[in-house]
Amino acid sequence: MPGRLDVVGDGVVNPLTDGLILVRTMLRLSGWAALANAIGPGATRSTSPRVRNDVGDLWHQCRLPVKVN
Repeated sequence: MPGRLDVVGDGVVNPLTDGLILVRTMLRLSGWAALANAIGPGATRSTSPRVRNDVGDLWHQCRLPVKVN
């Protein structure tokens, strides 16, 4: 699914924003710790609950056994 890894919803799949948030989420960080310095301008998902839900949906669609807090 194209663009599915665009975690913050800014229209770009960027390893320095989307990738960093994915890694932090896999490390079970949440809230400010997961998003600090990783949300850029134009992000439509910029709060921890919205990002967490999107990442959880991504793991579910990929059938990966990763639990997202």
